[in-house]
Amino acid sequence: MKKRIIDAHSHIGVDRFFRFQGKLQEYVEECKKIGVTDSFLMPTPCPVISCNGKSIIPLVWEYTNQHFSFYQEEIGGKRTAVEDNPYCLANKLLQSSINHMKKTGVNLLFVPLVHPKYDTIEYLDMLLQDKPIAIKLHGISSAFSPYDVSYEFWSIIRKYDIPIIVHTDYDNTDSNTPLTKLRNLNCPLDWIKVLTSQHIRALLTHGVRLCEESSRLINESDNFIVGIGPDSLISSEKERLYRDKDYLKTLFSMVDIDKLVFDIDYPWNVKDNHLDFNSINRIKSLDLCDSDFNKVLCQNAIRFFNI
Repeated sequence: MKKRIIDAHSHIGVDRFFRFQGKLQEYVEECKKIGVTDSFLMPTPCPVISCNGKSIIPLVWEYTNQHFSFYQEEIGGKRTAVEDNPYCLANKLLQSSINHMKKTGVNLLFVPLVHPKYDTIEYLDMLLQDKPIAIKLHGISSAFSPYDVSYEFWSIIRKYDIPIIVHTDYDNTDSNTPLTKLRNLNCPLDWIKVLTSQHIRALLTHGVRLCEESSRLINESDNFIVGIGPDSLISSEKERLYRDKDYLKTLFSMVDIDKLVFDIDYPWNVKDNHLDFNSINRIKSLDLCDSDFNKVLCQNAIRFFNI
């Protein structure tokens, strides 16, 4: 029986703020090369949608007068008000693409991108009735913090007991830009506090930025796991880590082996300006025993997501 390797967090589509495009066919081919058997796929954090010959960004933010404002933008055209359920079309397009690629040799699992402010409860209810493997929240591109999420939003997540995948961030520079502000509003420790109070299960991405207190709380809870990727990019972004140490070695020393899951975070898996799919080999270089290696590559995700 073929051993499973689960990529628990990757993106497909064009993103407004990232130059690498998440191409489904390219992704699947690379997965087959490195032995990935199952993939959790979601739209990019700030998706660009082609619709009626136009390229639309359904939600863009700017920071003025000490607060965040939102709009929809047509590239090369005008700005308009954000519509309800801004990521609905991006979700539909990705789900359709996945449905048309069922016989690829990789089990592709759709994860919808949601927004806690602009998504209606009716839309969320419809999404969750389909029982996706998880849903994705991205506080940076969507410009919110864990404290901006309503009780009603958390209630419907609890109703269906669907885990979330959440972007975590941090900025240890002295910069005072809106992006720095958003990064620190989405620090892993605050997400853990809110998710714990709301009894929500979550995959916390990006190694929780090597935050020691976050790691301690995660190790004590059954409600959290930690995504490793994209380790090559994160290793080069020391200003976005709590500790200036070797990323993978430090992460594996901080977080219990039962809490770590493999994720590529395609197409953010960039090293030296090229896409990099060697993270499995870098994990191997940590000299894990076979049992622990298998936990990280698949067993932890199988247990946490009930697959």
